Amino acid sequence: MLYSCSRPFAWRIYYRLNGIRDVEILNGEGEAGDISEPLDRALRRCINTLQAESIDHSGLHIDYVKMESSAAFATYRSLIAGLRTFDLHMLSHYADRMAFWLNLYNALIIHAVIARHQPRSVNNERGIFDWAAYSINGYRFSANDIEHGILRCNRGHPLVPGPVFASDDPRQEFVLEQLDPRLHAALNCAARSCPPIKFYESDRLTRQLEIAMRNFINGGGIEIDRLHCQVSLSRIFSWYASDFGGRWFGFRYSERLIRYVLPYVQSPDDQVWLECNLEKLKVRFMPYNWSLNV
Repeated sequence: MLYSCSRPFAWRIYYRLNGIRDVEILNGEGEAGDISEPLDRALRRCINTLQAESIDHSGLHIDYVKMESSAAFATYRSLIAGLRTFDLHMLSHYADRMAFWLNLYNALIIHAVIARHQPRSVNNERGIFDWAAYSINGYRFSANDIEHGILRCNRGHPLVPGPVFASDDPRQEFVLEQLDPRLHAALNCAARSCPPIKFYESDRLTRQLEIAMRNFINGGGIEIDRLHCQVSLSRIFSWYASDFGGRWFGFRYSERLIRYVLPYVQSPDDQVWLECNLEKLKVRFMPYNWSLNV
């Protein structure tokens, strides 16, 4: 059984325009496999195997063909069938919940790409972040529900105003109590401009998120042009400017975005230069490459 949850008006319009049905799920078939450990741990172990077998060391490229035909992916599909009856209250600590949702989002997007036979561009697969969804204990959670509803504490999508979950939506119970902007360096939407794909463990989460943000920033998330006193940031810092202290897609309070990334910049010389020129820096945002991360 899939419980029906109401959507805020803006999201109902968005779903209608994109032809999304709020009942589509990717784990609706198959029997749950027998496991001897909690489901979240079994999923984490299986995802580790998928990563080792089909994702390159950089985390930037995925062999979807190899993954789809692997025994590990067959195991993964049997495990996610178990999500249909998984009690989310079993995740009692903040780190457990955050690691679970980060990992599930990344795995869900991979599953969606395989289900759609690897579109050349994620952006061309209309509504992928909404029709890509799992049933968890009877509730439907799409990729957008996980990112904006759960992890971003029910904040608005960049293109859809207002919260994801309506005030009477029972899924509000599972919204994280605190937004951690480092989540944006941990989510991978299968596009080439996304941060590297990694999977997270609750007992090492803080350290892993620090490494993820550092790798994202120094792996192309920032470009410094001293000649023109200009800094270019990943488009993610524009879409989610409010999560980093900015406003109006980063065109107001842009210096707050620089202050946020400053501790993660690897070069001490660049750190000093940014600090000294903070008030006069021009901030730009790079184009986003939506091509599939193969």
